[in-house]
Amino acid sequence: MRVVEAKDGRNPSLFAEKNLTESDTIQQQNRLLFHEDDVTNSIIPLLDEVESERANLQFHNHGMGEGLPVELYTINGWRFPLLLRRRPSGGLVLNGKDWKNVLVIGKLRAGDHVQLWSFRKLQDDALCLIIARLKTQRATFIAEGTSVSDSSSINTIEVAVMTLQEAYRGTGLLAYLLHEFSFG
Repeated sequence: MRVVEAKDGRNPSLFAEKNLTESDTIQQQNRLLFHEDDVTNSIIPLLDEVESERANLQFHNHGMGEGLPVELYTINGWRFPLLLRRRPSGGLVLNGKDWKNVLVIGKLRAGDHVQLWSFRKLQDDALCLIIARLKTQRATFIAEGTSVSDSSSINTIEVAVMTLQEAYRGTGLLAYLLHEFSFG
C-alpha cells in the first residue's frame, strides 16, 4: 500500500459529502461537482479571500478562472494535484486530468457515497483534501458524535485510521481524527 509522505496538518473538517453521479465518474468530464449547499456552508468558510478569488467563488471573473490548486489524497495515500474552481455554468468543481486516476485508484463508481475532508499543511498553509468512499450511509460517523454500529462501516473506518496512522504519525491531525472517530 502506498502512503502519502507524513505531512503536518491542522484544522481538519468535513468539506463535502455526496453520492457520486454518472457525470462525476465519466472520464471525459474529468470533474467532481459539488452541491451548492456544500459550497455555501462548508467550502467558502475554509478559504481566505485570495483562495476564494482563485476558485472564482464570488463570480468576479464570470468564467472558470484559474482555479485553486489543491492536493487530493485517496484513503490509500495516493496524491493527485487538482483544481477547485467555479464553472461558467455556476457549479463548483474539483477537476483536472488526474480526476480519472482518482476514480480508478480509489475504485470509485457512480452511486458510491463519499466524504471529502480538508486540512491545511502547517508548512505552507496549503489546502489539502482526503476522499473516502463509505460503504454505507450509516458511516457518516463524524457528524456530531454519531456512533457507528454497522460492521462494513467499521471496516472502512479502520482502513482509514490505519492509513492516517502511517501518514500522520506524530502530528496533531492524527490525534484529532482518532478522537473524532472515537478510536482514540
